[in-house]
Amino acid sequence: MAAELTRVYKDLRQKYDSLDNQEHFDLLRTLHFFHEFSHAEIWEVLRASDWHEYRDGEDIVREGEVDDRFYIIVAGKVEVQANGTTIGTLTNGDCFGETSYVRGAKRQASIRAEGQVTILRVSSTLMEQVSSACQLRFNKMFLRSLIERLQGVGQLPGAGGGIRHFQGQLPDAMDLIGRALKAGHAFTSGMKLAADEFNAPLGTEFQQV
Repeated sequence: MAAELTRVYKDLRQKYDSLDNQEHFDLLRTLHFFHEFSHAEIWEVLRASDWHEYRDGEDIVREGEVDDRFYIIVAGKVEVQANGTTIGTLTNGDCFGETSYVRGAKRQASIRAEGQVTILRVSSTLMEQVSSACQLRFNKMFLRSLIERLQGVGQLPGAGGGIRHFQGQLPDAMDLIGRALKAGHAFTSGMKLAADEFNAPLGTEFQQV
């Protein structure tokens, strides 16, 4: 009897997990971050991630902390703070955590939930285990997010050539990272190769992120 109940429980748990995962998959497909991902690649990202809900006013990321996760907002709105000052907001489909995702460095800002927020937390360690195609796709969206962030502030930190020079270097950097991934290197190793290979502004920015 006990064994039968255990089996029934496991079957129900697998059923509910499957339903949850399908719902998560369907939600991710609606986000602009994942528009260029194949269905298989979205499933790969899901397996390298966890789903988390945050309450109004709860800290998602604290300035100065270190972790290896990259965050994508599935639903809701967050406030971005640096040195105690609000510097912006992010909403559905936006991502943050680029700094620690690439370098394992300290967080440059705090992120706080404004109302109920659903977040996909992507582990950089687990992302190194997904297919090269998925890593390349994720890498492309990560770099696009980085460019948009830099365009938002109007210029690149320490980069005299500005955003156009950065964008001019980007195709070669993507090619280098792609070749590194195909050769079996991890995503983070490919980013480091690009940082070491290229001069400012791209090399400088990749070293900072």
